[in-house]
Amino acid sequence: MLLVALVLAARSTFADHYYVPSGSMEYTLMPGDRVFVDKSAYGVRIPFTNIDLVSRNLVGRGEVVIFDSPRDGTRLIKRIVAIEGDQIEMQQGMLRINGQSIADPDIELIEWFGDHMARLNLQHGGGPDIPASVIPEGMVLAVGDHRGSSLDGRYFGLVPESDIYGRAVAVYFRRGDGFVWKFDNYTRAGSPYEFNMEDARDLWNQIKSPILVIWGRDGWGRQGSDFELDLSPFHDVRAVGVEGAGHWVHHDQFELFMGHVEEFLGEATNGAP
Repeated sequence: MLLVALVLAARSTFADHYYVPSGSMEYTLMPGDRVFVDKSAYGVRIPFTNIDLVSRNLVGRGEVVIFDSPRDGTRLIKRIVAIEGDQIEMQQGMLRINGQSIADPDIELIEWFGDHMARLNLQHGGGPDIPASVIPEGMVLAVGDHRGSSLDGRYFGLVPESDIYGRAVAVYFRRGDGFVWKFDNYTRAGSPYEFNMEDARDLWNQIKSPILVIWGRDGWGRQGSDFELDLSPFHDVRAVGVEGAGHWVHHDQFELFMGHVEEFLGEATNGAP
């Protein structure tokens, strides 16, 4: 009994896991993901209470967190998109914080919260807009990355910062992949997203082998009906535009995506295994 009590106390105070029941956080988190949660990220509490033993750290903008819905008490996992003092505005699913767009200038459906990257799903639209407003002291705004399919702060309002249980650290199990360790917050440091487009084109120009580019036509709809990919840096390239798929085409039309990949590999290898 003592061992059970110690284990439960540790889970209540230091670490726990969360099962993702829906697609409200796509594409950062997928339905069925199991997520490791650091419950000491914002301070250490007396087990089974909201009493702090160690003073709380501030919740950061862009962090994925666990809290109970102010509407019905359901435990949720969402991204903190604004903290106290922020001026926030959302139109068609895209955010402006303190008057500035946080969208990646080069890559569609990516937003940057400092060093935290959010990969958005706008397949179902952007959900309710948020008129320009300021987040009051002690409150945060939590929103899902699947902006058109997320029951979040746009519906139930702001969340007291003190009600945040913990911070999602990484996915440790994903359907189809098994046990993995996928971090939530992709950062600019050391990632290809810190390259400018000229750097990227120079790298692509050095690739001599055949290249297959599969892109979702729906994801590039904002570019206009006459939009065409600039494939000039590649030497030997085939481009396939997939209808009914967005920016993350491998999620939206997986079987079609794999069919194109298998056909391309078969031709590139002359059918050799």
